[in-house]
Amino acid sequence: VVAGNGDPTTNRVLRRDAAPVTPAWRPDSDRVLTYATRAGALATVDVQTGNTLWTAPGAAPRVLAWGPGGRRLVALRSRSVTVLDGSGRTLSTISLPGVARAFALHPSGKRAAIVVGRRVLGLRLADGETRQLFQGGVDGIAWSQDGRRLLLGWGDADQWLLLGPGGRISAL
Repeated sequence: VVAGNGDPTTNRVLRRDAAPVTPAWRPDSDRVLTYATRAGALATVDVQTGNTLWTAPGAAPRVLAWGPGGRRLVALRSRSVTVLDGSGRTLSTISLPGVARAFALHPSGKRAAIVVGRRVLGLRLADGETRQLFQGGVDGIAWSQDGRRLLLGWGDADQWLLLGPGGRISAL
């Protein structure tokens, strides 16, 4: 843990069992962090006290993302998406139609965009319904802050695409 006060003497090791997956800060908290362990479990800790708040078993995720308000945690795994509540209890696991390569949680926390193979899929987390948003070699995805647009890094054409309301696509 690296303190934000600029004093390197306060930096310390929090855990030694972390997997090479970017951890996720719980929204509205500078103390609560969720990370993947090398064994594949999820662990949520208070970085100030070092206490483990909860753990959840499972396969190692590729991406972790908290929804707004810290009510839901979404874990993208190779071929599935797991939705957990704020205390680590699994609410649902949604199978994907292939290997996931990229993931972006919508700002609402109710849906996500996922790159599976050469397709970008929109996924409703409540019921697992998917729909194709784009077909092509996409390298990365990101939602706009208001959630109205999805930015795609379209490697096949060496450009960015902006998917907007009504399915409108703009090349950038």
